[in-house]
Amino acid sequence: MNLRTLLVFCLSVAGTLASPTCEPVRIPLCQKHLPYNMTMFPNAIEQLSQQYARQKIDLFRAIVAINCSKEAGFFLCSYHLPICAPEFKSKPIRPCRSVCEKVMADCLSTIRRYKRKWPEDVVCKDLPSYESDVCVTPASFVKSGKPYADFMFYFVGL
Repeated sequence: MNLRTLLVFCLSVAGTLASPTCEPVRIPLCQKHLPYNMTMFPNAIEQLSQQYARQKIDLFRAIVAINCSKEAGFFLCSYHLPICAPEFKSKPIRPCRSVCEKVMADCLSTIRRYKRKWPEDVVCKDLPSYESDVCVTPASFVKSGKPYADFMFYFVGL
């Protein structure tokens, strides 16, 4: 294999890794807390697979387990496993800032009581708000009433 062929091969593999793909949600905690079953990678925080996302989710699953906020599971999972929406494949849909702020307000004192810290890489102000961008909240998903579809997705924002 010459250098040119190797370079073309490496670039094609890198392009495949970086292009968004949809896949089923396979993390049991998130299957329980997300109202959708398909996610997209790479996600907005540049994790390339559920394997990488699972490592981060496992670090903070205690936030969900202590039941400090009813939105904690949705937030943690939607942060790492964005919904696969074909119309938005170029940009993963993140949870809304308001969801992050609510979970943080609900859980921060409990997290501190257990001598833990809020995840450093989760900065609520960096998340979109529904006034200015597309994002999801638990209320973004409503029952459709159709027998073949569990949920109908609507976007808050644009």
